[in-house]
Amino acid sequence: MKMLLNIILYFIPVLAFAQVPEVSWGPAIDREPRELRHIAIVGTVTNGFYAVYEEEGQVTLERYNEQNLRIWATALRPTTPTGQPSEFVQMQLLQGKLYMLSKVLYDGITILFAQEIDANGNYSADIQPIATGNASNSIRIASTPNATLVIFSGEKEQGLTATLLNAKLKQQWSKVLPIQGLVQETAMQEDGTSFILEKTSAPAAEAFQLHRLNSKNGKSEIFNLSNKNPDYRPLNAKLVITPRQSITVAGYMVPASNKVTTHQPEPVGTFFCSFNKGSLKKPSSAFTPFDSSFTSTFKPHKPDSGETQRLRSLTPKQLLALKDGGAILIGEVTSKTVNNTDIIIMRLRNNDSIIYTTNVGKRQTSPNDLSTPGSYFATALSDTLQLVCSDTERTYTGQQDTTVTGNPTDIQKMPFLITVFPDGKQQVSSLPQSQIDKRKEFHLRPGTSYKVSPREFIVFGVGEGYYKYGRLRF
Repeated sequence: MKMLLNIILYFIPVLAFAQVPEVSWGPAIDREPRELRHIAIVGTVTNGFYAVYEEEGQVTLERYNEQNLRIWATALRPTTPTGQPSEFVQMQLLQGKLYMLSKVLYDGITILFAQEIDANGNYSADIQPIATGNASNSIRIASTPNATLVIFSGEKEQGLTATLLNAKLKQQWSKVLPIQGLVQETAMQEDGTSFILEKTSAPAAEAFQLHRLNSKNGKSEIFNLSNKNPDYRPLNAKLVITPRQSITVAGYMVPASNKVTTHQPEPVGTFFCSFNKGSLKKPSSAFTPFDSSFTSTFKPHKPDSGETQRLRSLTPKQLLALKDGGAILIGEVTSKTVNNTDIIIMRLRNNDSIIYTTNVGKRQTSPNDLSTPGSYFATALSDTLQLVCSDTERTYTGQQDTTVTGNPTDIQKMPFLITVFPDGKQQVSSLPQSQIDKRKEFHLRPGTSYKVSPREFIVFGVGEGYYKYGRLRF
């Protein structure tokens, strides 16, 4: 009896992971979604969430309640303290307070302003300059609920200006950093310690530098993501802060003999670096070649004619930290001749050895920027990956353990859940139509989603002449 109980308890987590998530939708909003651009969920509050979209150059802010019902919408008109028009940058949610960020260029300097908007959509009369930097159209913002990092990127000789703001958008410090490469990623720990992943112009092994900025004074610590094997060099990378506040950087590597040319070199392996919470010293790192059995058999879902380097366009898109110290690296191979991608999924141990490599082929089409060729969202529940994508050339057979087949005429664009188990095996499930919407042509847009928690996402769906928000829960 005890043995039977142990067997049942052993399989309970597996069965939970295999369950199809629940989706609950709010009421439809009658507006043509094809006219909307830059749709995004700003963030959540205790009784709902905020979202924004742009239509013909006008940005609109929306407020929704917990039932995904829109309470109000207001057109945003950012200005300077003197009443002059300013350019909208983004909305920022800090400790339940919502701020509209905008910028102006004045006398060769970019000035960033903040204006609070209350829960009823009313503007505060107080408009404050919160950060300044060199003249630049590139502003990166990373944040936690308690702090915000603003980065102004100018010309190479100007370097980079980084400013840390507290929860009230008051400046903690501001530094000009000698970063002349491309800023690939930014991230923040809970205490405000900030990280910048820079891709340098060096063609050698030290192609990436990780900058750690002290939360109290902005003092910089730099680590070169160098490869001890001179035969390889990092090509591209992603950065993530783990739940334990340690830092993980992972990406793809290429032979060191490949120079940066008009033809991007084909990745041949992965690299993985893990840093402790408080320092960049003595990281655990490794470089591992791809699984030869995968690379020899992988064929793109829609291969380019005449292409021989199958992974040449492989680009990292997401890095998910796992509780065991490892990570799941998600990349995409994009075809140039059709609007199509293959998702490449690799699970890495913290010593960079690859536990599995698998791929998901799909087709993606849409107008404007509601969805991109890489439209999906993913979450790691323990060591199992859950990935939702739609517009796939797939038809669900009705049996969750059966591989689905292509059907490019599927006008419903049914979203699919792809579960990748710890050993790399896949299970494909269709999200039931009754959970989505019975109105014709309605479908989920995975690219416009917001992670509330690893088990809950705010999702966006569109139909003919309308759109709506919902909640998807695992």
